[in-house]
Amino acid sequence: SEVVNADSLEYKKVLITAARTYAYYYLTQRERYPNEPFDLRNISADQLYKGYGYESRSNNLPQAVEETRGEIITYQDKPIVAAYSSDSGGTTKSACSVWGGRYCEAGYEYLRGGVSDPASTEHSQAKISASHGVGMSAAGARVMIDRGSSY
Repeated sequence: SEVVNADSLEYKKVLITAARTYAYYYLTQRERYPNEPFDLRNISADQLYKGYGYESRSNNLPQAVEETRGEIITYQDKPIVAAYSSDSGGTTKSACSVWGGRYCEAGYEYLRGGVSDPASTEHSQAKISASHGVGMSAAGARVMIDRGSSY
């Protein structure tokens, strides 16, 4: 899972902001499922919502939401596809090589891959196998926060 209760508030702010941006992008673009009456699915390929019970057990998740309220990530003044995965395996992958299509066009340079996790990031083969590896590596972000970076 990209967020667990033991994660720091700063890390939760990172993931909340990325998740909000991802959802905002697809809610405003309405292109993910153009022939469906919904914009996102409750699956790991979109936005997996674990329910209110998870929220209530994650004591500082609401605080992370409040402290980042209304914030999204932009590139060239537009909301981005804020892709993230549990573990990139050490270096993020290109959205063009993983997903193809429009991600190979101009405007998605922020998903070109090749970003390395900080040295000494521990990787999980199970998480690597289950991850697309595009965008932010949650494993690398945790290490950056643990080393003093703010969200």
